[in-house]
Amino acid sequence: MATSAVRDRHLDLMTLRAAAPVDEEWEADKAGWRAFVMGNTVPDYPSGSGLDAAWQRGHDAAWLYGLDRAFTRAERGALLVEVRNRRHLLAIGRTVPKQKGPRFDPVRLPDEALDRLIQGHRDVSLIERLRAERKRRSSS
Repeated sequence: MATSAVRDRHLDLMTLRAAAPVDEEWEADKAGWRAFVMGNTVPDYPSGSGLDAAWQRGHDAAWLYGLDRAFTRAERGALLVEVRNRRHLLAIGRTVPKQKGPRFDPVRLPDEALDRLIQGHRDVSLIERLRAERKRRSSS
């Protein structure tokens, strides 16, 4: 593929972006794993086929990890959600989720941002809230 992507010392990005071929056996293996986690015991592939054997391997591999004995189905689901959320946080460059609270809380603003908003914001009621917060910080 790399030789067809390089033509006259120029890289053809569209060739490299092309979809990779799907490995049916690997997909069947993953489907078996997922089926075990979700409690399904019936494969979707014809009995005796290579894909059925791959599905069974995936199903058996999940059984060997003992998830069914260590966790209930609800606990397994909660752990899967936790893993998904963690992977999402890492993908967007965070290590911890945002703190819960109001969308705009003057208490959580740094001093520089507080002063900047007091000087430039148009909403008079918000400016009064920000001034009260600045006064609270200076008195403590």
